[in-house]
Amino acid sequence: VKAHNLNKQAVQSYINNATIEGDATHNHNIHQVDVAFLGESIIEEMDGRWMGNTNHDGQLGVIRSIFERNFKRQSSGVEGISLGIAG
Repeated sequence: VKAHNLNKQAVQSYINNATIEGDATHNHNIHQVDVAFLGESIIEEMDGRWMGNTNHDGQLGVIRSIFERNFKRQSSGVEGISLGIAG
């Protein structure tokens, strides 16, 4: 249940923080998520979590940093979200 609630919070955060570029004479581009990863333990680990518990130290921290390097807009141009539940 904890991991599920954290996933819901992550999705809501993207919805609440969507930014829109453009004005009345230009197209509007909504910047949100480009790719969503759904799955079990390996996907949850991509967010630095295991069984709903956050741990950015050790191996989970390494996995999270690799995910952020490849799937965060500021470093790769692609915005990704990992929505996994180990179990």
